[in-house]
Amino acid sequence: MKKIGIIFVCLLLLTGCGMGKKQKNKQTTNLEFDDAYYQVYEPYQKGKGNNYVVNNAVNNYDLTEVENTLMNISREYFTVKNTFYQEGQYLTETELKDLLSHEKLNQIESLKVDNITIQPTYISYIHEQNYLSSSGELKGISLAVVLNPYQKYTNQYGIYLYKEVKQDTLIQYGKEKSKELLTYLRKKEKLKNVPIVVGLYLQNSPDDNLPGSFKYVGKTENAEVTFAEVSYQYQYLDSDYAAKHDVDAYNIYSNLKRKITEQFRNIYTSSKGLYVNNRLTTLEITLTTSYLSKSELMLLAQLVNRELANFNSSILVKVYTKENNMITSMVIKEKNSSKSNAYLMK
Repeated sequence: MKKIGIIFVCLLLLTGCGMGKKQKNKQTTNLEFDDAYYQVYEPYQKGKGNNYVVNNAVNNYDLTEVENTLMNISREYFTVKNTFYQEGQYLTETELKDLLSHEKLNQIESLKVDNITIQPTYISYIHEQNYLSSSGELKGISLAVVLNPYQKYTNQYGIYLYKEVKQDTLIQYGKEKSKELLTYLRKKEKLKNVPIVVGLYLQNSPDDNLPGSFKYVGKTENAEVTFAEVSYQYQYLDSDYAAKHDVDAYNIYSNLKRKITEQFRNIYTSSKGLYVNNRLTTLEITLTTSYLSKSELMLLAQLVNRELANFNSSILVKVYTKENNMITSMVIKEKNSSKSNAYLMK
């Protein structure tokens, strides 16, 4: 039986994404993510965009995913070694409000839905990251152009509904408007020739607890950018997708849920996995309850610890126990390992 360590832990969860093999008639790019992360440049400067979002159209799941994954993507273009991260300094909140207005990047013809005319907003958010040398010289910029497929409107009965825009339409729109955004940035003296990475991110449904994902990424040193397709997505491990595309992980997770339910009747188990080209790379499991005694918490950690060994060794698995929204234990199985470590914070 593995020993349970009792420690206090502060977590920084950075979600990785990957990109796969070339598909016919489609340009793709490969991204590999390890455990190396950028250091923050000091003295610290807060981003000048203040995370401005059009009409609060982006949920917290997407905001977190955009920031973390864009940083991971950037490692393929701006090496972690001798490169420092800084929040965006070249697009101010005032500029973003202007750029994302219906007179600029969101200048789109109105839509008619259920005899109701709506003014769509395809680009809901632009996230900027800067990458600097040790002396503070700007080495490059990464931008996320966040596209919103779900256009909100109110029907004749005062009920909020959504008109969904086709993904192909949004992606093409994002590619075109990215050129306009780059042209705007190139007019700034410091940004005339600096490398810029642009990612097109597609939001998920407003009612979904899973974030969206980047669909295309490109790098440029001018106002023209060639985008390469990327392939990754989040799925629940008890979903039809997992049952069809990942039977082994689906069965292992189902067995884990069953064993937890047999031992602990008051625990709700949920999960989300990151699939790269239909291959599970990262899995996060949350065990939610109102209260567990210290001995119950230890027993639960031991049970989970044993079961995680059944997952493929290439998968990073993190299991959190939450009591009243407070994390009270973790079990972590690192990539390329069949062993896991458990930690108690109670």
